[in-house]
Amino acid sequence: MNNVTAEKFQEIQSGELGWWTHANFNPQIEWKFYLDVFESHLRPFKRVVDIGCGPVPIFMNPKIEASEVTAVDPLWEEYLKLDKYTQWHTRPVDHHYADVDQAPSHQFDGVFFLNALDHVRCPKETLDGVQRILTCDGLLFLFVDIDKSIDYLHPHRLTQSWLMMELAGMETLVVKNNQSWKHKNRVVYYVGRKIT
Repeated sequence: MNNVTAEKFQEIQSGELGWWTHANFNPQIEWKFYLDVFESHLRPFKRVVDIGCGPVPIFMNPKIEASEVTAVDPLWEEYLKLDKYTQWHTRPVDHHYADVDQAPSHQFDGVFFLNALDHVRCPKETLDGVQRILTCDGLLFLFVDIDKSIDYLHPHRLTQSWLMMELAGMETLVVKNNQSWKHKNRVVYYVGRKIT
């Protein structure tokens, strides 16, 4: 899988900000599709991070209990300027980082990475970073478009076999294939526990 250049990544982020600026987005509808699968594995967390969170991280949903929350998104500061999303900000964000590489190691017992892996510069390095920041026994909640065509916002075409190979060091609790409710392509819901 090829990495995206810094220049190309900036173009992608510009497109992403434009999309969110004009989107008609209701987080409660979006969250329902994730939580229908993930809810049975939720627990009270000490520290939760949402990677590639967009303007409304999933930890704003009251079903996500956490003492401390962190947003990871290169556009976080820009998203805070979009007034149409502030109504969904039900709690303060304790920390934010532009990239998972900036987040501290072994600090998060709950990691949400929802519909963002095909948007990053390097999926392999990002998944390595996700596993690095998880605590032992921490849970990863992952939603990924697979076999989706590459376009200007999605520079990577991911497969389930590649994904499972990259997550081989995790204990798999859930793998669910489904047809996307939004894009008509295949998706994978994944819950895994870090065991080392």
